[in-house]
Formats: sequence, structure tokens, C-alpha cells
Amino acid sequence: MAATIAAAVGGSIIGSAVAQDKAAKKAKRAQMRAAERARDDIETGKEQYDLYMDDSELDLDTAYDKAMGLVDTGMGEMKTEYEGAIERFDPYSQQGKKALDLYMGMFSGGDGGAANIINTPMFQAQQGEMNKQIAAQMAATGRGGSMKSIESTFAPATQQLMRQAYGDYFQQLNPIINYGYNATASQAGLQSDLGRRMMAGRTYQSGLEQQRGLSKSQLDQNRAAMGYQHSGNLANIELGKGAIEANYATQMGNIYSGVLDQAATFAGSMMSGGANTMGSSFGGQGYGQYGGYA
Repeated sequence: MAATIAAAVGGSIIGSAVAQDKAAKKAKRAQMRAAERARDDIETGKEQYDLYMDDSELDLDTAYDKAMGLVDTGMGEMKTEYEGAIERFDPYSQQGKKALDLYMGMFSGGDGGAANIINTPMFQAQQGEMNKQIAAQMAATGRGGSMKSIESTFAPATQQLMRQAYGDYFQQLNPIINYGYNATASQAGLQSDLGRRMMAGRTYQSGLEQQRGLSKSQLDQNRAAMGYQHSGNLANIELGKGAIEANYATQMGNIYSGVLDQAATFAGSMMSGGANTMGSSFGGQGYGQYGGYA
């Protein structure tokens, strides 16, 4: 009878422990699956984030290349127009340079540039007409036979003609010189303005490059922050899984510790209660026998 009760109670204790073990294992598996799903979600989120960051960087590069191309195109078109405008001033500038050289030639050389005047068809025609008139006047007055008379008459006239020719020559050159000066000044102004605008364009492109650098730096910072956060999340998952394992082990230890305690308690009660029962039975039986003999 006692053995049957012990077996029944022991089986009940063991069965309860097994049931608790199964429940704890089931809870552990559920918690571990949840942790793995959380890990998968974190990894998926990280991959999606990386894709978005790659797209952002590509968008930055595309926008930068397009902006740089537009600025280059604009500067190229502007440069062509400026160069065309400068070139249209070339004839005036060149003729002004030639006129200035002729003008300065009047103040250089041994003859003071007289050859530029004497050899012109206009001066020669005027000198020929003057000589005819002087010769006619000298013939009419009877002064044509004396060399001294000829020199005293032709020399002043020739000098007067040269002074007039010089004045006319300067008056002809001055407008051309002014045209050349103005044309050269305009070319210089256009070139200066072109240089200023080209510099402004390059400065703007430099600003675009700097802006792209800052934007990419921000993206890199975001990537670093996400990487740090991602590592922290995975670390928390691993810590959580460790806690699940530790909790399970603790529960199993508690369950089987309780089984041993209950078994020990039951064994103690069985031993104590069994001895009393046996003693009572034995004492009763002896008393009856001896009483019967008595």
C-alpha cells in the first residue's frame, strides 16, 4: 500500500516537472523566435536604409553634375558672345594702331616723318600746282632767271605747303587714332567683364562642389550613426537571447530543485509514517496473541 502511494505521488511530481519543462521550453522557443524576427527586421531596416542612402548620394551626384554642366554651358555661350563682340572691334583697333604708328612716326626719324607726307599723291599734286603758279608769276614779273630769286620764292612756299600738309595729316590721323583707342578700350572692357563673369562662374561651381561635399559628409554621418545604432540593436538582441537562455536555465533549475525537495519531503514523510504504522500493527498483534495465551 505504501509503495503504491509513493509510486503514485512520485509519478505525479515527475509528471508535473515534465509538464513545467515542456511549458518552459515552449516559452523559450517562442521568445527566441521573436528575437530572431526582431533581428531580421533590424537587418531588413538596415538594408533598406543603406539603399536610401545610396539613392540619396546618387541623387546628389546627378544634381551636381547637371548643375556643373549647366554652368559650363552658360559660360561657354557667354564666352562665345564676348569673343564675337571683341572680334568685331578688331578692324577699328587695328586701323587705330596703324594711324597711331604713323602719327608717332612724325616725331621720329631724321626727316620727322616728312616722307609720309611728301610721297603722298595729294601732296605731290598740290606741290606741282604750286610750282606752276609760282613759275608763272616769276615769268610775268621777270624774276625767273636768278637762282637766288627762285630759292627765295619757292622755299617759303614749300614750307607753307608742308605746314599745311602736316596739319591736314594730323587731322586725318586723329579720328582714326581715337576710333582705335575707343575700340581697344572697349575690347579691354569686354575682356575684363568676361574674366569677371568666368571667375564668378567658377566660384559658383566651387560653391556647388563645397555644398555637395557637405551633403555627402552629412550622409556619411547618418550612415555612421545608423551603423552604430544597428550594432547596438543587434547587441541588445543578443543580450535578450542570452537573458532568455539564462531565464530558461534558471527555471529548469528551480523546477528540478523543487522536484528533489518534494521527493525528499515525501520520502521523509513516508519513512516516518511507515514506521509508526508498522510499529502499531506489530504491537497490536503481539498483545492479542499474548492476551490469548493469558
